[in-house]
Amino acid sequence: MKKEMEHGVRCLEIAKEGKGTLEKDLEGLRQRYEEKVTTNDRLEKDRTRLQQELHHQWWRLSDLEKKQIMFDQVLAEEKTISAKYGEERDRAEAEVREKEAKALSLAQALEEAMEQKAEVERLNKQFRTEMEDLRNSKDDVGKSVSPGRGRGGQYRGLIVE
Repeated sequence: MKKEMEHGVRCLEIAKEGKGTLEKDLEGLRQRYEEKVTTNDRLEKDRTRLQQELHHQWWRLSDLEKKQIMFDQVLAEEKTISAKYGEERDRAEAEVREKEAKALSLAQALEEAMEQKAEVERLNKQFRTEMEDLRNSKDDVGKSVSPGRGRGGQYRGLIVE
């Protein structure tokens, strides 16, 4: 019985040691569990935050895509308007060149007409002078010379031309 008692005490001591070891192991497992729960909570919060941020980024992307579409439309309209104004400018420049050429042509024609007018006036003056001279002069018989003859007829032909 003594042996049995010693054996029982020994078993009890071993059981106490095992209990202490198991309690330490249990405490370690509790700490690891709490750390895992804390990590899991933190990760869950991060996941929620990232989902919210992703949702926000999707809205932002959608908004930017709408703005890009509007910008592309405005840009296309501006290009169309710019092309239209470019064509109008080119037409206006061509019209100006045509009018300048016409003005130069008319100026040359005017200058030629003025020269011809001056020549005709000079010839007309000369013709009148000769006509006066012919009227004032008389031929050998005392009659006035007819203006239709001589150089006067030549000048009259020039005036008609």
